[in-house]
Amino acid sequence: MGLFEQVQQELFAFIGTKPVKRQKKPKNIDSLGLSYEIKRMAHQKRVSFSVSHAGILTIRANKSMSESDIFKLLVPHLDWINAQVNERRMLRVNFPQKLWKSGESFFYGGQNISLIMTASETKKPFIRFMSLSFEYFFPKTWLDLDIKTLESNLHEGLLKFFKEKATFDLNEKVNFWSQKMSLFPSSVSYRNQRTRWGSCSSNGRLNFNWKLACFDSGIQDYVVVHELSHLKHQNHSKRFWSLVEVYCPNYKFESKKLDKEAFKVDCFLPKSELYDQNPKTPESIEHLRNF
Repeated sequence: MGLFEQVQQELFAFIGTKPVKRQKKPKNIDSLGLSYEIKRMAHQKRVSFSVSHAGILTIRANKSMSESDIFKLLVPHLDWINAQVNERRMLRVNFPQKLWKSGESFFYGGQNISLIMTASETKKPFIRFMSLSFEYFFPKTWLDLDIKTLESNLHEGLLKFFKEKATFDLNEKVNFWSQKMSLFPSSVSYRNQRTRWGSCSSNGRLNFNWKLACFDSGIQDYVVVHELSHLKHQNHSKRFWSLVEVYCPNYKFESKKLDKEAFKVDCFLPKSELYDQNPKTPESIEHLRNF
C-alpha cells in the first residue's frame, strides 16, 4: 500500500466514508452531512482548511500539489477538524431548520413567536401580529400552485412583513437613543446583511441589519448605542467604549449574547449558513388545506 492510500484510509477512518475522486462539487464523506472540497489556486503557497457552518470542509492548496501531499498535511489536524465538525453538528441540533407551516416558531423581539397560516378570501397576503403569535393570511388561490411556487410566495411574503415591522420597531429605538445621547445621524437605512449588525459611515449615515429587531431589547439597545457612538468617535478607542458604557453598562454581556443567539435568525438570510436552503414548505400542503 502506497503512502497516498495509507493516508487516505487514516483520514476516512477518522471522518467518514470514501469520497468520489475529482468532482467539482463537494463530496459526501460523512453520513451526517459532512462534505469536503479541494480548491486549487495558482497563488496558494500553503495548504489551508476550514469547516463552514454548513459542515463543509474546504481545503485550499496550490495547483501543483498532489492529493497525496494534501492528505499528508491534513492528517495531523484531524482532531481540530473533528472538533469543528462536532461543533457544527451541535449548531444544527440547537438551531433546527424552520418549516413554513402553522405551529412553527420564529424568533422576534427576543421571543419565539408561533406562526399561524390561514387561507382566506383576500386577494393580497397580510399579517396580524399578536403577543406570542402572528397570523399570516394568504389567498386561497395559492393552494392551487405547485409546491415550489407556494414556498416562494410564502417565504417572500413573510420576509416582507418581518422587515417592515422590524424597520418600524428599530426606527423607534434609533430615535429614542439619538435624543438621549444628543447624537443624530444624517440618515438611517435597514438592510438584510449576512454578518454585520450595524455600521456608521464617515458622513454620519447609519446602517442596521433589520434582523436586529429579532433579538431582545438589551441587544438592540447595545447595537444602536454602539453605532450612534461612532458619530462621535470613528474608532474603537477607550473614549469610544467609555461612551458606549455610559448608555449601555452591560454592553460586553449583550455583545456575547448576540454572538450566541445569532443563528436564531439564520432562516431569514438569503441563503442559510446552516442548511442548503431557507425555511421550506413541507412536500405536502394538506396542513394548509385544512383552513
